[in-house]
Amino acid sequence: MLKTFNNKWTHRDAGLVLPPPPDNFMHNSGIYYLSVALDEKVGEEVVLIIYDDSDFNNKLVNVKPFRFVMSSIAVNTNYGPVGVFIFSVENPLDKNIPFALYDKPVNIANYNMIKPWLELANQTHIHLLLVNKKYDVVGFYEFENTYNFEEAIDVFMQLKPENVVDFEKATEEYFRDFSLEYLTELIKNRY
Repeated sequence: MLKTFNNKWTHRDAGLVLPPPPDNFMHNSGIYYLSVALDEKVGEEVVLIIYDDSDFNNKLVNVKPFRFVMSSIAVNTNYGPVGVFIFSVENPLDKNIPFALYDKPVNIANYNMIKPWLELANQTHIHLLLVNKKYDVVGFYEFENTYNFEEAIDVFMQLKPENVVDFEKATEEYFRDFSLEYLTELIKNRY
């Protein structure tokens, strides 16, 4: 287990400007993670980014209260297991239907894909950025880290990473078999 890392934001409403994105990063709308130094005094941390190349983030930033929920599932496919983090923004008008829902498959056979989630697990706070197609930060949120990423990874690892035959094909099968509608029902039944 990594040492707990205090990354509480202390700059009030100071504007955030992200460095230029890595090549081939955030080319599709969805949720991403990035190691970045938001605060020089804190140093590098893992932040979550909801990137949208449409105007949806303009609607998302207006959701009040903004409740960000994480769940996870572990899936066996014909090409091996896939761990999946599911993130939702609660709909204040109807808690049964998320305002937004994102899923992030993780290759449990690749430690470089697991490591950022372990680092995120050891941060005291989760920072979520809403980013538009111009790579402008249109929303910044901080949540106390009660998301249990490490427990989710422990469950993922029970599926035996050595059984991952082809992660790309496993992910394709996951996306084919687990629609956002199905995930909505799944997380609705958990809360």
